[in-house]
Amino acid sequence: MKVIDFGFSTFVGENEKGTVFCGTPAYMSPEIVEKRNHCYFKADIWALGVVLYTLMSGKFPFKGESNKDLFNKIKRAQYSLPEGISIEAKALLLKLLQIDPEKRISSDQTLEDNWLSELKNSSQDFHKVTSAYLD
Repeated sequence: MKVIDFGFSTFVGENEKGTVFCGTPAYMSPEIVEKRNHCYFKADIWALGVVLYTLMSGKFPFKGESNKDLFNKIKRAQYSLPEGISIEAKALLLKLLQIDPEKRISSDQTLEDNWLSELKNSSQDFHKVTSAYLD
């Protein structure tokens, strides 16, 4: 599955800092919420963490009574890890939803993460089993 949002897409250099502070509030990274110059790629990794959390739990990691309340929770990364998911999945969420963008996992590191490797392997095993069953 690929999740794509081209609403504010632009071409940027790998280390180029941004000054555009927009987006859907629930997906905004702490640096965007705080209106600091930010690396677009690191902000997107945060948003990926929100999407992954939501896919795993069926709810957003950050909810507030108002945008101000929501932004305060985002700035502190105030959320609970979903129950019923593996330790590896929880570890990946912690890396994606890291407050400090310099410590936040990169896209390459995300693709190499243990949980995604396990998911890929189990998916291939599932495909083999179902293919053999359907033949």
